[in-house]
Amino acid sequence: MNKITISIVLVLLSISFVSAAGVTAQYWNGPDPNPLNLNPGETRDIQYFLMNQIGDENITIRADVVNGTDIAKITDASNIYKVPKGTKDVAVNVRVSVPTTAKLGDKYDVGLVFSTISEPKAGSFSILSAYERHFDVIIPLPAASQPVTQAETNGSSWVITLIVLAIVVIVLAILFLQRKGKQKRNKN
Repeated sequence: MNKITISIVLVLLSISFVSAAGVTAQYWNGPDPNPLNLNPGETRDIQYFLMNQIGDENITIRADVVNGTDIAKITDASNIYKVPKGTKDVAVNVRVSVPTTAKLGDKYDVGLVFSTISEPKAGSFSILSAYERHFDVIIPLPAASQPVTQAETNGSSWVITLIVLAIVVIVLAILFLQRKGKQKRNKN
């Protein structure tokens, strides 16, 4: 065997740490975005969840706000998280506060980076990874006056129809009784 092949085999055999960290979020950007809608002056606490479901080692992840630092802050005592193997629910708590000066229709980009931190062991080789997650915070425009829906129209039209029908029946009954009374009087 040549020296390159031996080197590659030795590197592959020395890998003893496999990490498969992941991050889940309540809000995200992308093809099917899920933005956070807040009004001026409103604050919301949200969470990201760190996962370590593949691999045989515990991992450590550092979380940092990299975009929107003026409105988003990590509220945990530390931004370093121990993620035991097999877990999927290590919470990263973030507080998002929109300034009272925000205008309707404004949009803020909030981004966090989650980086694995290496704790090397003798004879191990690890590949560090980082995950960047972004979402928009949108100050929604006020809802315009909503047009009456077909269901609302149908509901109110049934009531009106029933009232008109009841009036017609009452009028016809009165006319019928009057006519019957006149016929009785004419026979007498």
